[in-house]
Amino acid sequence: MTAFQTWQDVPLPPGWNIAVEFAKVVPQGKRGVIELVTASISVPAGEWASLRMYTTLGGGPTSQIDLFLTFQGNSFGQSNYVVTHSLRAYTDNAIAFNINRDNGTTSGSAFICVSGYIVG
Repeated sequence: MTAFQTWQDVPLPPGWNIAVEFAKVVPQGKRGVIELVTASISVPAGEWASLRMYTTLGGGPTSQIDLFLTFQGNSFGQSNYVVTHSLRAYTDNAIAFNINRDNGTTSGSAFICVSGYIVG
């Protein structure tokens, strides 16, 4: 087994849905076990966001896991949301996220971190 941790700092341009993909985390022929997802999302004050994780396994259906964001308050004109989920999800290829927002005309930012291990 080999541990991994990967993260992305993502600017959120105006839009309802923003895709975030983690490429080449799981080597071909291996399986990734995701154990922890943490994220923070900032959007203009009064707006909200949601976060969904996608994985694939064996070319079969993609898992879609909704991660519960907790509102942390407003600061500097931004609504701040965080999530920390201990889970177990498997993937042999894709680790991706969708950030959904309630306002398609403003910008924001997000930070997503995924950790787990690779098995052969």
